Amino acid sequence: MENRTNCWIEIVSVRLFKIGHREMIRDIFREVSAGSALVPDDAVAAELYVKNHVETDWSIYLYRNRLDAPPSKTRLGLTIAEAFCSLGLVNHSVWRMDLMKKETYHEEKERN
Repeated sequence: MENRTNCWIEIVSVRLFKIGHREMIRDIFREVSAGSALVPDDAVAAELYVKNHVETDWSIYLYRNRLDAPPSKTRLGLTIAEAFCSLGLVNHSVWRMDLMKKETYHEEKERN
């Protein structure tokens, strides 16, 4: 994974009603990663995760590296969440990187 600094992460997660819906999740992700639905300057990268030992829990992470972008859900994230609704229970949230960690990292680097 590339180094991401000063970014927002939008997470759309689903707990599938049926394990057989896994391929539908992969299809949705293929559409997202093909770039057909990406909004310029909103989502710069997308990654798909499945929970270890829980094959019905899936998440798509949308990384944004613009701090000036409002901390809100993107059109892409809302589209993914809507697609997930028929497949299971959905959680959709936006997270901001804690800049304190970055400042601490720079202080340690300067000392070395």
